[in-house]
Amino acid sequence: MGDSRALTLAALGLLGGCTARGPEPYGEVLLNVDTDLPVPRVVSQLRVDLYSEDGRWFESRSIGLPDPTSWPVSFSVYSADESQVARTWVRLRAHSDGAERDYRGERFTDQGVVDPIPEAEGPRLVRAGVDVTPLTEPLPALSVDRLFEVSLEPGRRETIDVLLEGECSGSMSRLSALRTTCFAGNRVTVGDLSGTRGISRATASKVGSWSEPCPNAGDADRVCIPGGASIMGSRELLLFPDKAPSPERVVYLSRFWVDRHEVSVGRFRAAIAAGFAPEAMPAENPGALGPDYVKNGCTWQSVPGDREAFALSCVSQKTARAFCQFVGGNLPTEAEWEYVATSAGRDRRTPFPWGESAPACEAAVFGRLSLAGSPGVCEASGLGPLPADAGEGDRSPLGVHGLAGGVSEWVLDSYEEYSASCWRQAKVADPQCQTATAQRALRGGSWAAPPTVLRSAARMGAEADGQAAFIGFRCVYREPS
Repeated sequence: MGDSRALTLAALGLLGGCTARGPEPYGEVLLNVDTDLPVPRVVSQLRVDLYSEDGRWFESRSIGLPDPTSWPVSFSVYSADESQVARTWVRLRAHSDGAERDYRGERFTDQGVVDPIPEAEGPRLVRAGVDVTPLTEPLPALSVDRLFEVSLEPGRRETIDVLLEGECSGSMSRLSALRTTCFAGNRVTVGDLSGTRGISRATASKVGSWSEPCPNAGDADRVCIPGGASIMGSRELLLFPDKAPSPERVVYLSRFWVDRHEVSVGRFRAAIAAGFAPEAMPAENPGALGPDYVKNGCTWQSVPGDREAFALSCVSQKTARAFCQFVGGNLPTEAEWEYVATSAGRDRRTPFPWGESAPACEAAVFGRLSLAGSPGVCEASGLGPLPADAGEGDRSPLGVHGLAGGVSEWVLDSYEEYSASCWRQAKVADPQCQTATAQRALRGGSWAAPPTVLRSAARMGAEADGQAAFIGFRCVYREPS
């Protein structure tokens, strides 16, 4: 191939369109690259690498594309050698900002594998005898990685449309002798893409089309959450005292509905009146809340009192799930819960359900208990739990309330490390983790929690039959009420 093949500058969006370079009869292929993932929530960068037919790496570019209107992006690969057909391997990787790892040679990482397979210290990118290999490469788990071959025939100009599909997120292409890549959700042997004659830049994009819109916003009790993709986990919480929310992964959630508020004492009582008979009732607190809110903070009373609007607490995961199934739903998975709290209804992930700003005592119900001998950060506002609709600022863009404060919430999944096999082998779409462990995951902070626990990606766990004054739940549903 030699140095006669290159990426054109116009291809990288450095010029205002894709224009012909002149009358030279180069063999050229214009690639119109698009994605069906949301931009910039999951994708904001495109890495382009080119290899010769024999596998020599000769070009690498990273293109920042955080604006959805920048997609599809067009660039061309061409050969100035007019004597023969040239064949070039093209590798495209779409990923989010910062989703990179140090490059230490090709390390194929298959889905479900903990440690990448070291293939070699190469390939290396060398120009004019100088090693210019990029220091980093996209993280496989957070990338859509597509590898294919193009033919550059002298005097022939073609256009090829390439869609980087969210369904292929986390499936790494393989550059070894057996070259494979993901296409339509399946790993296939790399082939030559067929093109169309002529050359023109694409204008229509499929950005964000891997989604399932809501027919309506929901009602006073339930909120419709449109199906879509996001990133689950956080690199910012690697030192979180419980199981760290890493490694991150791309997930897709089918459309569902979720309770606007945490399940209240009054709602639980109404279900019992309608025939719900749980195997284990919530721990009862017939007296007043406090003054020891750890021991006397349970909200359930067998006889209706002044706590009907409070979130139900001191309830086991088994009873919480049985309630949700009785009313036609289930507990949310960790992925569903986090999607509501970080992504649904916004174009970027946010650390808190309401956005970027740090938790404030007047906006959310948290820090209302002394911890380790130190006053709670919001203790001046009062102690103990409040009604489920308190904390008006603790609201997601779609109107889901109390995800950060109130009570921590039982979810469906077993409480396992994200590196555990049940998570590694989970599918991109609607992932969940179910193992024999007695612990189940909890999400969200509570009236007793310090502000560090309120981040939406934070994870906690407890024994499934445990009951605590700061643990409650809400339900999700596949169909509207």
